[in-house]
Amino acid sequence: MFVPTPHKEIEQRFFEELNQANAEIANLNQEKVNLENQLYHQVTLINFERRYFRVVFNEKCTDEKDMQLAELMSEMERTYRIPCLRNGDWEAENADVIELYRRISDSRNFS
Repeated sequence: MFVPTPHKEIEQRFFEELNQANAEIANLNQEKVNLENQLYHQVTLINFERRYFRVVFNEKCTDEKDMQLAELMSEMERTYRIPCLRNGDWEAENADVIELYRRISDSRNFS
């Protein structure tokens, strides 16, 4: 019967702890990436909102505002990959984005 030597037991424990540490590092790295993505999302959304207010409260004529709002909506569609057709799952996951997108749309004058 094979009886592990203390050296083998120490080596085995070392590799088990090393694997556990590597798994924890991978989890922390994933959390970091997720937080960075959330931060990027929020900063980008804030910038879109800032641009929206600049257009809405500008003294330009309605046609020019509508054109700028349409451009802003198109840019949001590309940035956030807003689906062409309503998608409840996407909207639930991106409620803040769709709220601003609809606010921009509602600000346009289609008359």
